[in-house]
Amino acid sequence: VHLPHPIAQHFLEKGWMIVSPQRRGRGWSEGLYDEGFLKDRSRYSGEPQVTLAGFDRALADIDAAVRVLLARADVDARQVIIGGHSRGGMLSLAYAARYSGRVRGVLNFVGGWLSTWHETFSAVHQTIAADAAKSDTPTLWLYGGKDQLYGISDIRPFFDAFENAGGVGEFVSFPDAGHGLMGETTRWRQPVDHFMQELGFREFAT
Repeated sequence: VHLPHPIAQHFLEKGWMIVSPQRRGRGWSEGLYDEGFLKDRSRYSGEPQVTLAGFDRALADIDAAVRVLLARADVDARQVIIGGHSRGGMLSLAYAARYSGRVRGVLNFVGGWLSTWHETFSAVHQTIAADAAKSDTPTLWLYGGKDQLYGISDIRPFFDAFENAGGVGEFVSFPDAGHGLMGETTRWRQPVDHFMQELGFREFAT
């Protein structure tokens, strides 16, 4: 039996609808995956102009999916939470800021756009964090200390900058977790449930 991903299973058990769209060219989605590659498409570009253009393209994909979701009769547009893993986590933060009022909260699981071996890692993430801070939507940032792409100490400065610029968030770290944190329910259940309770969703009370 194929079971839903742990995060989806957790929300389904609380009576929530789960929607997991794929951006163009990712997963089973049609179209070209084009989120900031080098010209030969061998790997991601670290050039800010290129990679941030890919970031904007991905946000457009997310907005298209959210607009379809909000048009459904069985969706309460006042009770939408957005979240994602890795690039999806960083995009979720940015989406809440760029489309103010669309979502009630953001779950960011090990979010990032470039890995630390890119020379522009800091510059790109500083730009994204500054833009994300323009929203007053509550956010939850969850990161692992053994992440092979970027660890707690790599990302924490961007959260601090986000918070200092007016962003609303909580940073939760798991020193022994890696980039697959979202699949480890026992680690994140308590902070996620607390976050949802703080937003007023009583079904997450333990």
